[in-house]
Amino acid sequence: FRRQIMKKLVSLMLVLCMMVSVLAVATAEDKIIINLTRCTFNLATPDSEQVKKVEDAINAYLAENGKNYEIRLTDIGSGEYTDKANLALANNALAELEDLHSTLLNEDAMYRAAILRLQPSLNLLKAKTDRPTMSDIEACLLLLYQIMLLHLQKREITPQTADVQQRATQLLQFLSKTYYANSRTL
Repeated sequence: FRRQIMKKLVSLMLVLCMMVSVLAVATAEDKIIINLTRCTFNLATPDSEQVKKVEDAINAYLAENGKNYEIRLTDIGSGEYTDKANLALANNALAELEDLHSTLLNEDAMYRAAILRLQPSLNLLKAKTDRPTMSDIEACLLLLYQIMLLHLQKREITPQTADVQQRATQLLQFLSKTYYANSRTL
């Protein structure tokens, strides 16, 4: 049992060490909360009391050393982890693309023109969903997904839909290339 707890603590400390560079940029008045979700590979149901004890010990250590961030641990049973982890990764990637999208809207006239040409179609798509306030990037991805479903159902794609698909694809390609280029220079 002790060995199992030590393994958990060691893995947690490794994750914390990897996050130090991110946390170094915080100012004194910022309170950064880091949510860590881990898989309990050998347990079907995590021991929430034990997780809370570990979380409290880490946060006490951070507070004693004057750190302005807090750790929130969540252990997930091995059966649930893959689905939740994949969704979290997808949401993080989407958030990063949306940040880049916002930056490009302010800094790149060609990108801004491309999104303005696509905007009426995206607004129409958003209005037909249960989430009309979704982001433009999410709407582009939804559009391409729905077109893929139409292809799988062997349904006809109108020339207008094909045109919107091409413009959305070009926009996402540019966004992806810019994201990749920026990530390599960091």
